[in-house]
Amino acid sequence: MPDANEGAAAKPTANDAAAGLPADKRPRAAGLLRQYWNLAGGYWSGPTRRQAWLLTVATIALVMANIAVQYGVNRWNRFFFNALEQHQSNIVLSAIGLFAVLAVASSAISVFQLIARMKLQVYWRRWLSERLAVR
Repeated sequence: MPDANEGAAAKPTANDAAAGLPADKRPRAAGLLRQYWNLAGGYWSGPTRRQAWLLTVATIALVMANIAVQYGVNRWNRFFFNALEQHQSNIVLSAIGLFAVLAVASSAISVFQLIARMKLQVYWRRWLSERLAVR
């Protein structure tokens, strides 16, 4: 059975020092977010901040739009199957048209979301590479 503390960084003990073992230098979870922001946060606060925030906000907005479309598909299911159950052929046909609109919207949003996310990743990686190359 694996040890419960297997993934956690162990604190050095007196026995470790006496045995000549090196100190544990793995990063601590508490400081990891701060270290990340110190390293990468300049992209969102430096000269590239306008582009960074625009892509970040676009990505978040597109995720929310995708959720809204998926909610619409969920509602469409109820609308469509209720119409089928009640044998309302005119409503079934209009529901099929609505589904086509939802499918196109979902596809378009997914494509734009992918483009925004990939641009954000590429631009951030370029910025980070240039910053690390200077160090």
